[in-house]
Amino acid sequence: KQGDAASRDKAVVWAQKAVIIFEKLAAEEPAAHQPDFAMLLNNLASRYCEQGDEEWQDAAIACAREAVDIYHTLAAEKPAIYRPDLAMSLNNLANQLSEQGDVASRREALSCAREAVNMYRNVAAEQPAAHLSPMAASLNTLASQLSKLGDAASRRETLSCAREAVRIRRKLVGEQPAAYLPDLAMSLNNLAAFLSMQGDAVLRSEALEHAKKAVNIQRKLAAEQPATYLPNLAMLLDNLANHLSEQGDVSSRGEALSFAREAMGILRKLVVEQPAAYLPALAMSLSNYTVRLSEKGDAASRGEALSCAREGVGVYQTLTVDQPHSYLPALAKELNRLALSLLEREDGKSHGESLACAQDAVDIRRKLAAEQPAAYLSSLAVSLNNLAAHLCRLGDEAS
Repeated sequence: KQGDAASRDKAVVWAQKAVIIFEKLAAEEPAAHQPDFAMLLNNLASRYCEQGDEEWQDAAIACAREAVDIYHTLAAEKPAIYRPDLAMSLNNLANQLSEQGDVASRREALSCAREAVNMYRNVAAEQPAAHLSPMAASLNTLASQLSKLGDAASRRETLSCAREAVRIRRKLVGEQPAAYLPDLAMSLNNLAAFLSMQGDAVLRSEALEHAKKAVNIQRKLAAEQPATYLPNLAMLLDNLANHLSEQGDVSSRGEALSFAREAMGILRKLVVEQPAAYLPALAMSLSNYTVRLSEKGDAASRGEALSCAREGVGVYQTLTVDQPHSYLPALAKELNRLALSLLEREDGKSHGESLACAQDAVDIRRKLAAEQPAAYLSSLAVSLNNLAAHLCRLGDEAS
């Protein structure tokens, strides 16, 4: 994957051409070509999703729905052959819907994810070697959908799904470590994230242990195959830094800063080689490192945090040129963070820049909330509150 806009556009064009060809073939000989047509629809949905814009997201969901409909028909006629493909398509549709942010889409995503897991359970009972691994992936998708609901029962089910995914992948690693260690690292990372959401000190400690294990696995993989595994190592290091920070003590926060710095260093090198592919990850890593620096509280760390925050905003501004739908929410968040960092400084120039950042964040979130109120109204309220605080700090009557 090249990651740049031109390559993504080419990928879409070729995927569209393949779908057009097989749509015609499937109309003429459905029995022979419907399965391939459905597979290509899933591929086209993925290519659309990579574009990032809202209109592409809608097109991706339409393709994913059509693939599910085709596989439903095929699985009704030949369940032994097509239930796995239906489960895979349902899982894909769940992931596409979860990006929408509205309540109806989240409910449908949860329903699709449940159906996918149930179907994988059935086929994995008959052929575990073939279907346990995708079942674990589907359990992670279901856990992700459940985690968004927030009620106690859903939180418990989230952990149950995530733990089951880890158990499955541990079993698979016992049989084929080279094939399944990368998946185990990601499942441990996911379980750590879901445990951390519970807000319980004991579960946060457990989350930290899982996050450490995930990093240790990924570090060994990256040492053997850096081109393949360094990007995920950077992500897991950032996540480990977050888990350490949650422990609250000075020692853990110092360790968190060290891991966040390592993650950022990895991504800076990757960006030099493939900027389009790794700039988004660097932007997130800069954000994480900025937070870790701010936790130290000393003047030198605050100064470095401000520099990183400015760099992060600059990266997100670059990313929004090609993919505004994907990166405007993150840009608004980073503008808020930069505004708050600038507000802590005593000079008038910083306060003026701080106010401009806070106003930009409001403008972005106002636009997002107009398009998707359910997803962005609460974020707009936060930015308006921040802008009000900045105006009060200025102290003049007009402000």
